[in-house]
Amino acid sequence: MVNTAYVTVTLCAPGGTTCQTIDHVSVDTASFGFRVIASVLNSSLAQALPQTQASSGQPLVECTQFADGYVWGPVKTADLKIGGEEAASVPIQVIGDSAFPTSTVPTDCSSLGKTNENTVAAFGANGILGIGVFREDCGPGCATGVPPGTVPAGTYYSCPPSGCTGTLTPRPAARSCSASTPRATTRSAWRRS
Repeated sequence: MVNTAYVTVTLCAPGGTTCQTIDHVSVDTASFGFRVIASVLNSSLAQALPQTQASSGQPLVECTQFADGYVWGPVKTADLKIGGEEAASVPIQVIGDSAFPTSTVPTDCSSLGKTNENTVAAFGANGILGIGVFREDCGPGCATGVPPGTVPAGTYYSCPPSGCTGTLTPRPAARSCSASTPRATTRSAWRRS
């Protein structure tokens, strides 16, 4: 049995009052960014979270690999509140969103022999707060490619209705659109509430 730390997070639509407090969020020092299972979101908040777009203008969807499985879901934007701290307009992953069913998971994500963990029962928590050391959840290669311009396999996808294709994440000057570690987005992103 593994000991796991859990926190409670308040998730809000950016700049709005549509919020939900989500308990049983796993804290993980070996992963990055904030991810929440879609089924725990109330319908008002789920509809209010804006979809992040890939550079193609299509929805940006992420495949996140863990040691025991993978998760699949769109990147959306939210305000996060933990204790007395708040981070505004942070990219997050909504795991298991029905708009992007498992039938849309590309094979370079699903073919690694791991289990799909898109449900609370399979994932073991309502979400995960990764507090790893990278700013982006797959390191700087998500935004630039390694070598530059090369799309990393099995991470981010541009997903029009015709199917998903690998993509780099757009990178505005202030922060990446990848699901970023909230403490690393920018020093000014966190403020006392």
